[in-house]
Amino acid sequence: MQDRSGATADSANNRQHRGLKAHLGGAFSRLGTVVGSVASSYIPVASVALGNRSNSEPKIAIEAGHCPAAFDPAFQVPVRWWDILSSEEANPSLGPQWKFWLIAVQNVFQSHARELRETPGVASLHVIVNPNGSIYDVSPYTGAERGNQGHAISERTMVNLRQILLSVGRFPPFPAGSKVRCYHLIFDGSAGI
Repeated sequence: MQDRSGATADSANNRQHRGLKAHLGGAFSRLGTVVGSVASSYIPVASVALGNRSNSEPKIAIEAGHCPAAFDPAFQVPVRWWDILSSEEANPSLGPQWKFWLIAVQNVFQSHARELRETPGVASLHVIVNPNGSIYDVSPYTGAERGNQGHAISERTMVNLRQILLSVGRFPPFPAGSKVRCYHLIFDGSAGI
């Protein structure tokens, strides 16, 4: 089928596609000219050593001990403690309070991370917290969930991390209305790695 200009229906369809291409083609052509002129200009470049600063800065990361509790005997006091915590975390009123509790703990200890600078290395601690915020137990943690699995544990870092933990001394009390009898945490400290 031909229209009055002598073009077929197929060529009319092609014109529509060429119309968009033609409309954008001018913009691409101008962009190409700009890119070409920038690419051919002289731009002095200085090399800057960036390194991987994010890993070398001292860090204290804190994770809830829910997952290890399922199979690690060190997390079994009291028996199945994580069931009550999981239920409370799903509760509309207690859940947000538990989230704020853990964030507050993480922020407090991360603010002490610079104290690990003198003892480069990695270490992990298993910490059990009582409902009033006092520490029930602190022990070295070598389980599969510890951070920085690819690095050997440093005894000096372990002692320093424990000292930081004991110098802070107390956690916030558990949220009001909580029935959780203890909270297990994994502290991962690292510096200079």
